[in-house]
Amino acid sequence: MRIKTKDIKEYQKKYRENHKEYFKEKTKKWVLDHKIEKVVKEKKIIDPVKFLNDRRAYGRNYYAKNKEKMRIFANKSYIKNRDKWRARRISQEIKIPENQICELCKTNLATQRHHKDYSKPYLILFVCNECHAKI
Repeated sequence: MRIKTKDIKEYQKKYRENHKEYFKEKTKKWVLDHKIEKVVKEKKIIDPVKFLNDRRAYGRNYYAKNKEKMRIFANKSYIKNRDKWRARRISQEIKIPENQICELCKTNLATQRHHKDYSKPYLILFVCNECHAKI
């Protein structure tokens, strides 16, 4: 008995819907693994390390040449996201307690801080890497 293509496609669609997290992680990993390779192939770059260093140098040079433009952009960004900047500064001052368990999964050690609401900067969740990626 031969399976119809329509049935296979429906099955694949359901499978993907039921395993979204798995496919999301696989895609992220693939992109990270192949990002440099893709750039190297497209631009026919022989030495990827030299290429990355050159890109960093280009960024530094651009910033040096356009300091005023970058300062204006930073000020606009700060004004637009003032609560976020304030919350970030406060959260960096607050240390993650030693042996703090993640407040979401309650299994792993907390390694990161998360704000649900930037207008309440002292309300911080201590979470693990996996839970912070899901939020």
